[in-house]
Amino acid sequence: MCGINAIFRYDGKVEPSELRAMSSAIVHRGPNEAGFSVINNGRVGLASVRLSIIDIENGLQPIYNEDQSLTLVFNGEIYDYDKHRNELLEKGHRFRTDSDTEVIIHLYEEYGISLLEKINGEFAFTLWDDKKKELYAVRDRFGVKPLFYHSNNNEVLFSSEVKGILALDKLERKMSAEYITGTFMTLYSKSHSIIEGIRCIKPGHYAVINKDRSFREIKYWSPRFDIDESISFSQAKEGIRQLLTKSVRRRMIADVPVAVYLREG
Repeated sequence: MCGINAIFRYDGKVEPSELRAMSSAIVHRGPNEAGFSVINNGRVGLASVRLSIIDIENGLQPIYNEDQSLTLVFNGEIYDYDKHRNELLEKGHRFRTDSDTEVIIHLYEEYGISLLEKINGEFAFTLWDDKKKELYAVRDRFGVKPLFYHSNNNEVLFSSEVKGILALDKLERKMSAEYITGTFMTLYSKSHSIIEGIRCIKPGHYAVINKDRSFREIKYWSPRFDIDESISFSQAKEGIRQLLTKSVRRRMIADVPVAVYLREG
């Protein structure tokens, strides 16, 4: 579990003190390292607090590509990152770290945002593309990793937790009527948070923001429920066992000892 924060400011500049305040509010998510970057002539800020799991020594974020036209902060795991890393090396990409975070940067260089069709994992990340002057904010297919945002006429703020956004005192701390009503009726929206004015990127979606004040949230994945009625009950049980074993094995990749896997946002 790590934590990420981002600010895209339409008018004015991002102050380092703002990123530090946001990161301090969620420092429990990343006790090992913290970093931030202010880019795009001060209009964009990305920050990270890190719990070091893979490439402990070299995985400090934000992370950049070779010409620093891409900047990324990332929370989560890419389960098949080593496969992608080897393929990217064959294509001529150069890596400075062994982290799964850097794989995202090079996949974006190769495939653009369609990289989301290729990766398997649980993640949230924000990526600044300096050539396109666009910020991408991405959440994994099932929404395991959270990514909240607040948008107003001047800026868009992102954080792994609501308290990261509240740290900047940009909006009243008022409970969302939609959230409360949904709780009473057991109808939960995947985009609402408990605080009015703060929403979250929906599972299987990404947002793209640019200098023209365009904010679009785009679906990149939907679940499929294909039914194979030709298999027997025992075949179905064995298939589930194999899939579950494969799923757990994917999640045990780490450069630190792992005894049990507990899911955290």
